[in-house]
Amino acid sequence: SDFSLPAKQVDLPKKYDFTFSGSDQDVDSDCVGWSSFAKNWTFVKESLEVMCGELGMTGVLVATKNKEGTKACSIPASCEGKILQTTFLSQDQFFSYVQQSRFLFVPQVHDASPRVLTQALGLNVPLLMNRNLIGGWKYLNEKT
Repeated sequence: SDFSLPAKQVDLPKKYDFTFSGSDQDVDSDCVGWSSFAKNWTFVKESLEVMCGELGMTGVLVATKNKEGTKACSIPASCEGKILQTTFLSQDQFFSYVQQSRFLFVPQVHDASPRVLTQALGLNVPLLMNRNLIGGWKYLNEKT
């Protein structure tokens, strides 16, 4: 298995409101394709309108840039200067962004049991999660 819990981390200051894990988005097609569908990218873009525009939140969109770092999935104009888009990251780099965020944004529906849930909870980072997620709901309760 490639699942791993993060090692004990030094506490990092909260720099972002949220982190979203795009795993390996379909960047060349502006995030239209199976991976983007599985991550509920269309809903992410709608949510970004509210999160950036109405609430002024900042965030990290992981793996929403191609491997060369030259092209990114389009995001709402209201997110300009508020969102950092990254290439695919190592686990340690991902954990660092999660730890610097107030919560992990998990909007997907089509995921049997997303490991990022337990990884974020292992870093003591709360979740904002889609209630319709096929699996993983067991990790969410009033304390998480």
